[in-house]
Amino acid sequence: MRTLPKRRSFQLERLEERHLLAGDSFFVNFQNDEATTPTHYSRDTGLVFGDRGGGLFYGWTADHTDQSRERSLEADQRLDTLIHFEQGQSWEFALPNGTYEVTVAVGDPANNDGLHTINVEGVNLFNAVPDGETAIVGVVIVTVNDGRLSLDQGAAANKSTRIDYVHIVGVSTGGNIAPSTPTINEPSMVGQVVSPADVHMEAVGYSDSDGDAHKSTDWSIWTVDGTPEPVWQTLGIESIERYHTHLGDGIFINSRAGTTELAPDTDYELRVRFRDDAGSVGQYATRLFHTSAASTEFPMLIEDVDDAVAPVWASTFGDPVELAVGSTVEIVDGANGGPFLQFSGSRAVGNTVTNFAAIGVHSPVKVVITAGSAGLLLAESDLTFTSDDGEELTVFMPGVNLVSGGQLVLWVASSGATYVGLPGQTSPDFTSLARQADLSVPFIANKPGFVIEEVGAGYRLPVNIAFVPDPGPDPDDPLYFVTELYGSIQVVTRDGTKHEFATGLLDYNPTGPISGSGEQGLTGIAVVRNAENPEVYEVFVALLADNGSPSGGAVHYPKVEKLTSVAGGLSMQSRTVLLNMQPETQGQSHQISNLSIGPDGKLYVHNGDGFTASTAQNLDQFRGKVLRLNLDGSAPSDNPFYDASNGVTARDYVFAYGFRNPFGGAWRASDGQHYEVENGPSVDRFARVLEGVNYGWNGSDASMQINAIYNWSPATAPVNLTFVQPETFRGSLFPAEMQDHAFVSESGPTYAQGPQSNGKRVSEFVLGANAELLDGPDSFIQYVGAGRSSIVGLAAGPDGLYFTTLYEDSGSAGPTAAGAKVYRIRYVNPLAGDYDIDGDIDEDDATVWRETYGSNLFLGADGNGDGRIDAADYTVWRDAYEAFTTEAANAGAPLLQTATEPTVSESSPLVAQEVGMPRRVAFEAVLVNGDTTTALGGRTRFRPPVRATSEIDHDKMLLVNRTESAPAETPNDTAFASLRGSVSDTSDDAEEETTSLQSPDGGAGGQAHPLSGHFRGARR
Repeated sequence: MRTLPKRRSFQLERLEERHLLAGDSFFVNFQNDEATTPTHYSRDTGLVFGDRGGGLFYGWTADHTDQSRERSLEADQRLDTLIHFEQGQSWEFALPNGTYEVTVAVGDPANNDGLHTINVEGVNLFNAVPDGETAIVGVVIVTVNDGRLSLDQGAAANKSTRIDYVHIVGVSTGGNIAPSTPTINEPSMVGQVVSPADVHMEAVGYSDSDGDAHKSTDWSIWTVDGTPEPVWQTLGIESIERYHTHLGDGIFINSRAGTTELAPDTDYELRVRFRDDAGSVGQYATRLFHTSAASTEFPMLIEDVDDAVAPVWASTFGDPVELAVGSTVEIVDGANGGPFLQFSGSRAVGNTVTNFAAIGVHSPVKVVITAGSAGLLLAESDLTFTSDDGEELTVFMPGVNLVSGGQLVLWVASSGATYVGLPGQTSPDFTSLARQADLSVPFIANKPGFVIEEVGAGYRLPVNIAFVPDPGPDPDDPLYFVTELYGSIQVVTRDGTKHEFATGLLDYNPTGPISGSGEQGLTGIAVVRNAENPEVYEVFVALLADNGSPSGGAVHYPKVEKLTSVAGGLSMQSRTVLLNMQPETQGQSHQISNLSIGPDGKLYVHNGDGFTASTAQNLDQFRGKVLRLNLDGSAPSDNPFYDASNGVTARDYVFAYGFRNPFGGAWRASDGQHYEVENGPSVDRFARVLEGVNYGWNGSDASMQINAIYNWSPATAPVNLTFVQPETFRGSLFPAEMQDHAFVSESGPTYAQGPQSNGKRVSEFVLGANAELLDGPDSFIQYVGAGRSSIVGLAAGPDGLYFTTLYEDSGSAGPTAAGAKVYRIRYVNPLAGDYDIDGDIDEDDATVWRETYGSNLFLGADGNGDGRIDAADYTVWRDAYEAFTTEAANAGAPLLQTATEPTVSESSPLVAQEVGMPRRVAFEAVLVNGDTTTALGGRTRFRPPVRATSEIDHDKMLLVNRTESAPAETPNDTAFASLRGSVSDTSDDAEEETTSLQSPDGGAGGQAHPLSGHFRGARR
């Protein structure tokens, strides 16, 4: 019995009511009633022939429901379910008389004892064919004369044949002119290299001299070496997939049956032909292409090892590794052999470590292990060192067992994984894995000073992140929202808790092959808080809707809705349709996507072309555009093509046009302009979106270059865009030299495994004042794991860049399973007190401290890392400033003057009572100015965001910090801040308590400590 991948679920989409035509296609899956039905298929559960709905009549000559099975062994549901044929029985499907091409699959993934026989209309297709490693697929053309297509197993024994699925496609009987031969757009050129997991296929140019409509398309992929055979196909596929299809929309057959992708590094041929609604089939168009390596490893590159930071080499149990005398481990330049670092066995404790001079150019890292005369035996270990760029790197060393004088060569990947190499190799060879990288996060940053942290998990296909522009200060205030493709929205509060804001937003079941019809649903999101009532949140979303036309059908329509929460943003209370674009249709990928609110207060909507390029140039279509709406869904009268004379039309909403699939977008504060990233056939585009401009998409790669800032070629699937800028959360705590930079998430091939050369990264761009490209794209972070994760959602937050992975990384439960994550890219400033992150310490840093004093959101001046800006952070700056200016004075530089500081009274006795008690402290900030006391914006709870310390540590710091030296001036320079509120702990006794924190002179007539004031509240 063979071991097969865990199955992937598919869902039924009901077939619409119709009259059967010769050109129709019918797909039937044989299964038990409890099993999930594959997308586009009807289900047969073994019932006797009868009405199955949707105008279809089919079934068995005798009840077979007790012969239906689901094995839960195959990744492809169509091959995982089956029905046993009972002896002497047959299966029938009602059809108009005519000629049909019939495809039948047989097999049983759980047993190898089948002898399959199938006759179709009396024509033998299989004759006692034994089970193979995968399902067996055959095709036959037959004629129906009695209104029913019949399948039987002849005289075969009971349950000998197990049928998986059947495809029935009408064929013209003559007298009708065949449709035109397709023009293949994707793959876009002969020999194009594509991912074996994600082949995009697109064919256009349908015409028919009889005037017959385009009913469906046959797609198949063939091998080209030896004896060519089809290895993947989808015959007679309708709807959007007749123009543009993916591997997930078909089935792997013959030598690739049972798999989910093509073989890597292999030549293939795509064959495509059109079918009309009279059943005529056109000629095949063909296109040769080549698959890339299944996964691309990138080498670890360094120029030098920092000699100021000692390397650490320890076993996986944490024990130091000691080499035997005479044995060496060298970290060398793989291209030229020059040494970076050497460990030699020593007679003393430890190893002798030699750090060599810089190589002078970034080179791939290779490890050379040489055994001494006694041989060398080492367990798995981790070797960590710091590059001259300040990046901490770890090499994951395998276990070693070498004889005397033996040698092991290892190439090191960017993840730190090691691969077995050969002596004399000068370029990396990532063929034979020695030890996989042991990473808690499967991404690495390519710039020093940045860390990548997991901040959320358990998401299902998260596609976009939207931060609340002005989030509240409390732990349960919403910080950001995440849209999940299949119709849910999650909201994450300031304390890191994930809440389900809304679910079931789609009026159809979207699940299907993720590299195919399953790639559609809920996408864009923008969030605002009501100006008059900040407890009211308005969440704008973009989605595809069924709208009941027909119910459950495969045709969907773009829509913009507003979801309203009156309960503090944690759950949806109402939803309102702002713009319904029916009857314009869209499907997977090229759908409505990015939403944003511009500086003009208008809602900007990105809308794909729905796989019909002509829509992008038609101003009377919503598709292929960037639209501009008022927040109530109406068309602004100052839109470039607005015309009040002819009612409300699509033209009234158009802001810019000529787009294919503009999935990502963002606003740049420095020029007040909108930017987009867009997927093309094999060339992608990054562009500034200007009012009234045509961006030229007409179906060709060449048109994707129109008005482009940058083109990716080959395509990398850029899906989201954000700017790090001072106007957005004070620059996300990124260094000054990275402000006003654009960052783009490149998702790469759909559901591909491991690192990919054309995606799975965030890239950085530097633009000029006129949107000209100055630098980039540079890989900022990249995927280095062995799983399926990719990067999709991307947004600038208050403490870094946040991004989502689209899939659960292991892939064990399939691409649509929950388990995707949210990560944060955060800068760790090594220079204490450098609050504006510009590389020095000066009065500007104190200004940052003053401007953000009391905040638990903007943490650029959080010098002690406790999650809020307080007096202790001034102390950090002051001490660093004094050290910095002393060093400058010694170097002869002029000094700045800083204010003198008063002493501070002893800490409140409450500090001693507080130790060891989980506490909650809430303070109301007030401004005391002479005899006037003014509340500062209501109640403020000084609680840290996601990365804060515990409550007890936080509150200890708040009180204990009073013993530190404090600034002579308060942040506002003219008054002092007072904090009053409640202090609570977990004891059961309650008592009223008042604590005063006075300045040295009692708070009268002089400067006061920023935390001076009083606390009043109940202790619980």
